[in-house]
Amino acid sequence: MGPRGCVMQGWRLYVMAGVCVAALLLWLLLGLEKQQPDPRPTALPQGRFVRSVGGDIQRRPRSELRTQPPRVLCLVVTSPQYHQGRARHLRATWGKEGSGACPNTVFLTTAPDDILQNVIISNFSRYEDLWGKVLEGLMSLNTSAADWFLKADDDTFLIYPHLLSLLAPLDPSKALYLGLPLVYRPEGGEEVTYMSGGAGYVLSRAALVRLQAAHAPARCRNPGHTRYEDVNMGYCMADLGVREVDTRDALNRPRFLPYPPWRLLQPHPSPDLTWLTNFSKYKFHFGAQSLSDRVVSFHEIRDPVDFYLLQYLVYDLRLLPQGSSRPFTPSKTPPQ
Repeated sequence: MGPRGCVMQGWRLYVMAGVCVAALLLWLLLGLEKQQPDPRPTALPQGRFVRSVGGDIQRRPRSELRTQPPRVLCLVVTSPQYHQGRARHLRATWGKEGSGACPNTVFLTTAPDDILQNVIISNFSRYEDLWGKVLEGLMSLNTSAADWFLKADDDTFLIYPHLLSLLAPLDPSKALYLGLPLVYRPEGGEEVTYMSGGAGYVLSRAALVRLQAAHAPARCRNPGHTRYEDVNMGYCMADLGVREVDTRDALNRPRFLPYPPWRLLQPHPSPDLTWLTNFSKYKFHFGAQSLSDRVVSFHEIRDPVDFYLLQYLVYDLRLLPQGSSRPFTPSKTPPQ
């Protein structure tokens, strides 16, 4: 082998050695990176769900409890641009049609719809006029049509049997107001407790009668005290002397929730959810153990698929009894 061949062979050896050293360094760096703790680890839900025992509130002696379930009218506030993407799917799940549905569901909107059918047409179309729209809808309801009147949005998912369980011990002839209690604290103004509009709130028959009275206070009229529909309702109920009901379960967990469950499972909320800790009348906790097994509603269900997901998990999914080994029984002998 001549001098040139020796030089070429030595060059190849240097290249191979360099590649090996680079690979070794890369492997070491990747290994060190894997060992380094994540500076922003993902906060996972902690603990298990806790089941309430005897969590239904009692406001009347058991001997006075109704033998028939409470009559509820569900007023869903929507708009024509959301008929297709929200309201129709709400109707197909908990609103009138699906399992566990609220059978007396009315849609408050500004245009008729062949699918929604049972609608109240409002003259208020802008979001800024939402208080006027809701007030117009409530004023048009027949107070003898139900014992309780739920106002919900078209992106609310209602667990109707839990609502019935919550209302059963209560007396609709008393002026009552239920929901997720928040506190509005205006600068230099009057503080008021109100129920989250997105999570849905409930008025007893007596409360609605007071609201519809001809001489209702000024703050029960349009345009209202603030630009927020639910805050205006809080001022209105306070002026009418309507009593708030503590709707928390036996473990002091809220039943009306302003977000989907998958957003509330994180024990450390994202910055856009921290307002709940500031506005909630009672200390608001996040994480799996803070979600009640008696939840009545979730808000911000905006993807149509999520309506059916919750419908499936709440009503259609059936857990097998403990010890079941043969869950399926064929209706007939399968073909050979």
